[in-house]
Amino acid sequence: MKPELKAGLRHVQKLQIDQSLTVPAVSPAFTGFADMPPVLATAYMVGFIERACIEALRPHLDEGERTVGTHVDVSHVAADAHRHDGCGGSRAHRRRGP
Repeated sequence: MKPELKAGLRHVQKLQIDQSLTVPAVSPAFTGFADMPPVLATAYMVGFIERACIEALRPHLDEGERTVGTHVDVSHVAADAHRHDGCGGSRAHRRRGP
């Protein structure tokens, strides 16, 4: 991990929301999703947040290093229909490791 990584790092990521990211597209393994409205699925939203975190941290990792999330705190304030752009951000709260 590079020494310039500090708590408070911020990153913004954009996402084009299409039908594949909507609630009905989540998985046939979970009943009840197929007849839900075609809005951004919370499951995909969390994946998008994870992507934003990865992209924020990527420049601060040494070769071969990876990062994983350990806590997710999300407020889902409105549904976002497909065919819209989504925007999300991430912020590093603390640094662990060397």
